[in-house]
Amino acid sequence: MMWNVSVITVFTLSGLNFTFEEKIALFSFSLLWYLLILLLNGSIIIAIIMDKNLHEPMYIILCNFCINTLYGTVGFYPKFLLDLLFSHVILYAGCMLQGFVIHSAKACDFSILTLMAYDRYVAICRPLQYHSFMTKQRVFLLVFFFWLIPLCCKLVGSMTLLGSQLCGSHINRIYCVNWMIASLACSPPKVHIAVEYFIIMFYVCHIWLIFISYVYLIRTCLSSKNSWRRFMQTCLPHLICLFIFLFSLLLDLFYMRFGSKDLSQDLSNLMAMEFLFIPPVVYPLIYGLKLTKIRKKLVNYFCIVKKKQIGRVQHSAVEAKLTDLAAHLANAESRIDFLEDANKVLEANPPATQTEVEALRMKVDDLENRCRQNKLRFVGFPEDAEGLDILAYMCSTIPELLQSDFPGGLQIGRAHRSLGKCRLEGQPPRAIIVRLLRFQDRERIVEMVRKRGKLHWDGHHIMIFPDYSKLVTDKRAGFSQCKKLLHERKIAFSLVFPAVLVLKMAGGKREFTDPKKALNYI
Repeated sequence: MMWNVSVITVFTLSGLNFTFEEKIALFSFSLLWYLLILLLNGSIIIAIIMDKNLHEPMYIILCNFCINTLYGTVGFYPKFLLDLLFSHVILYAGCMLQGFVIHSAKACDFSILTLMAYDRYVAICRPLQYHSFMTKQRVFLLVFFFWLIPLCCKLVGSMTLLGSQLCGSHINRIYCVNWMIASLACSPPKVHIAVEYFIIMFYVCHIWLIFISYVYLIRTCLSSKNSWRRFMQTCLPHLICLFIFLFSLLLDLFYMRFGSKDLSQDLSNLMAMEFLFIPPVVYPLIYGLKLTKIRKKLVNYFCIVKKKQIGRVQHSAVEAKLTDLAAHLANAESRIDFLEDANKVLEANPPATQTEVEALRMKVDDLENRCRQNKLRFVGFPEDAEGLDILAYMCSTIPELLQSDFPGGLQIGRAHRSLGKCRLEGQPPRAIIVRLLRFQDRERIVEMVRKRGKLHWDGHHIMIFPDYSKLVTDKRAGFSQCKKLLHERKIAFSLVFPAVLVLKMAGGKREFTDPKKALNYI
């Protein structure tokens, strides 16, 4: 390549001489860091824009400060990430554009920090005139000029480099800056140097304005505890950001112009990237944690997101329960349809005798009891003891109540309270009806109840009965007096399904289906 201005269209960047593994690691870290910058600054921007209570001068200026931070990082991170994956060269026009974006972003940072200092001066030192002077229209006008002037200054500074004769194409940095381009010129660009000195003097005036503002601020705040508290809450974040900005900027400038060439490449890269890595993350963290309104807004936003996630989970659980209930209703409807069909058959073909009617009624009752053969009634559990998930409650309570484990685990198809209104305090609670999936579990529970006798749970007496139809229940209840006498006389007996009393006598067994005959015999 000939060293001539007409042919230098590409610059090479230094500082990217890494191995492939190092480039991948650095690319991953830089990408995550850039996403963190977008998240932090974007959160503050969205919070201020969406909340009308934050449409105040201080927060409007802060919103523009975060927008400018994103603007500055756009000029560095996308190109830097591409350079890590591909060749580290940049076109002449791209180099000028990157230099303009990075320089103008830092200039706008300085201008907006100056505007923040002036805003705090008016708010604390002239509180009665603050709202009349710092109106929204005036704030937007000030923000516009504090954006426009730095952009114009840096645009003029970049344009003065155009057409300069360059005697080299290697930039000893990982990104383009105007000073490094000017250093490649065959002769010093006098117009560019003059413009740069004018810009420096212009921003020295900014420093003087910030200094005067804080002199008045500190003098006013020392005379009042309330003002000092307000100063610490709103001005301290600004002072920290201003210090970080000036420190990182001056460190970069002094190193770029007076730094030694003997420093290691890694240290040179760190000093060159410091003001593009640290401030964009620290600024939103400082303002987000220190300013109460911003902090509360962000906390509320993340709480709302978390509640929505919890709501989705709960919604899914409710949908599952509704699906289960729909299946139970369909099962109940099919049984009702069967009974209605049986009733219609009886109405269409009335039986000739009462015996046939009784036989049909017994058949229907037998079918109903067959449906209930795996069901048990648990009486004594307090109302609402099961909480929202009665199925899980009974699965865990039954083994603990009986103090026994079930091979393969206790499997329950469904569980519910008996129909009726919730009982008030002092009234007997409704029974819990449990349908077991395995008949062996049902028989095991019944056998264990017979052996253990009285059961107690959390101070309540619990009774367990098979869930029979009303007809069978009434028939079995007819033997209550017989059972009482048999207990008193210590005579062995059993009441088998559906309602047969079996007496175990010395001479053999006696069976009774009629309670009156059994009572007379006893």
